Amino acid sequence: MDVDNFSKLMCLHFASWDSNKEWIMTMPKKENISGLAIGTGWLAAATDANRLRLFTIGGVQKGIVEIAGQIVAISGHEDLLFVTFHNGFGLYFFIILVFFILILLLPIFDYFASGF
Repeated sequence: MDVDNFSKLMCLHFASWDSNKEWIMTMPKKENISGLAIGTGWLAAATDANRLRLFTIGGVQKGIVEIAGQIVAISGHEDLLFVTFHNGFGLYFFIILVFFILILLLPIFDYFASGF
């Protein structure tokens, strides 16, 4: 990616009751979006800086979770966020993958992890 361009997250929320149905979030320099997941009332963006950025569907960033390795995949369903990432270096061409599940509790949007 060009170093002068910033990665952007754009959300078009068609179910919004007001006239402002879209929002855009620009990522910090040298942090590019590598994956997205959506659930009921929330959106998660995985970045190449090993971070999960958690947003409400209205565009408010509610948290940043630092991940111990490169994020491989994320998936969302209702209030669950499933994250898979590399953990350490694999030996003899073996890959070590770890997963965890975040349970995103709305409306206060607290979260806790399970599955380590």
